[in-house]
Amino acid sequence: MCQQRTVSKKRFVILSLFSTLTAIQFGINNENAVIANILMKFYNISAYAVNFASVSDNVLFLLLMIPSSYSIKKFGVRKNIMFGATCLSFGTLVKSFSAKSNRFHLLLTGQYIAAIGSSFTYPLFLQLPRIWFPKDEIATAIS
Repeated sequence: MCQQRTVSKKRFVILSLFSTLTAIQFGINNENAVIANILMKFYNISAYAVNFASVSDNVLFLLLMIPSSYSIKKFGVRKNIMFGATCLSFGTLVKSFSAKSNRFHLLLTGQYIAAIGSSFTYPLFLQLPRIWFPKDEIATAIS
């Protein structure tokens, strides 16, 4: 039996919101590399420490790839997006308290929390169009 999909106009709005979330996560997780020289002076740290903070997103994504895939199958797309957005918000909040030169550990903690959330939402970017859109609109939705 072929299952019929209901096509709703709000799916583009939801996809736009998810794309915005993904763009914000990408910015949060890569901002340290852009301002590395400023961070080195402000926190009085080495370039290695800044690079360590910058690659945390990629490392945690690799480590959490299997658990996040399992979570998507077990709990569904919505709960994983909510978890990722919550981690991003909380991680950004923690990072905002690192505005003093002796609080680099808070910057790292916030970075790791945001990276954990990213690990649960990045895999959904290609799955959402497959789930919500008819076959003739998938390429448009992904682009």
